[in-house]
Amino acid sequence: MLAAGLDFLYKKNTCDFSNGKLNNFLNQDNCDTLFVGSSRVLHMIDPNYFGGSTRVLGFQQKHLIHNTGVIDILLQEKKMPKKLLVVNVEVENFFSTAKSKLLEEINSLKYYYCQNDYIRELINRQNSFERFKFLSEVYRHNGQGWKLISYPMSGNCASVSENGYVPLHAGPNDSLRLVKSIIDKKGNNTPVQSARFSPLSISCLNKLKENCDRLGIELKLISAPFFKYNEGGNEGSQMFSMYCDSIGVEFQDFNQRIIPGLDDERVWYDNMHLNTNGVSTYSAFLKKNL
Repeated sequence: MLAAGLDFLYKKNTCDFSNGKLNNFLNQDNCDTLFVGSSRVLHMIDPNYFGGSTRVLGFQQKHLIHNTGVIDILLQEKKMPKKLLVVNVEVENFFSTAKSKLLEEINSLKYYYCQNDYIRELINRQNSFERFKFLSEVYRHNGQGWKLISYPMSGNCASVSENGYVPLHAGPNDSLRLVKSIIDKKGNNTPVQSARFSPLSISCLNKLKENCDRLGIELKLISAPFFKYNEGGNEGSQMFSMYCDSIGVEFQDFNQRIIPGLDDERVWYDNMHLNTNGVSTYSAFLKKNL
């Protein structure tokens, strides 16, 4: 009874909590071009620069494995873009240092455990007990279900923008936040510590390619710029670029390119996000190069 009630609340939720953003996207007509990624898609790419049938689907602190699961849901629900899928990736995710943390991010999609084979496989990889937890129908709402009840009751329903873009407006504290994030090394890319690709991450890339090939959709990978890029990541970027070439997937790391205007600290919200002064520059550059 409780599980059925939570399922009902989950499916009708289009507010910006408990995957309401994903539900909102699934309720829309298919777009031509879709950008998927973390907050570096959510806050840094303005779809208006690409035409009316372009959207972004960005998730705070969610990366490769989670976003591959999201795209598999889009395939299942017949909501893939018609022409082009652009996925923002962090190069270090393709090496073996952050596997367990990345895998845990798939838990926010556990509502689909019984509906999507790929998500079920990823969740079960975490430990041998996960499959037994889902014998309880309520468990798929564990950690988020309370929001489905309490947030609407308190009027807490942050809306989701129609095209998915959420701007970080330029403000007087941006320069201080930028300096602090550089000093604290928050939001900086991590130097690749292993020359070995993560088999799980590579399998995610293969899954993305397989899903796009199935529908005749073009797949492109990008890596958004940082203000201060850790040069220790250059080697990993080159290795990953060579791998993408070998399987026929286009990859552009915009930390390896000079983007005029983005060397100005006034266009940055912090070390890994542009504010509204920089989004226009980056979005226009993306359009030209994609």
